[in-house]
Amino acid sequence: MKKYWYVVQKKTGGEYLIGFCYSNPAFGESAVLESMKEYCQEKDYRLCLLVEIIPMLRLSNQIYPENMTDEARECLGYVMQAAGVK
Repeated sequence: MKKYWYVVQKKTGGEYLIGFCYSNPAFGESAVLESMKEYCQEKDYRLCLLVEIIPMLRLSNQIYPENMTDEARECLGYVMQAAGVK
């Protein structure tokens, strides 16, 4: 199982919400991204960041958004803290 971290925000703004989910590696990252997009649509959230974190190596694999933005960089910092990566 792979562990993915995500950051969402209500479409109206406000605080960021951080969470994680697990996925079978056979399904791939695109399936995880599609599932997160559906989740956000159901909950009226906006997906800000989706990453895979490998804490022991201090590595992150950014899945969404495709390009690093200021917001994604800020959210990645929150995720790294939540994941216990120093």
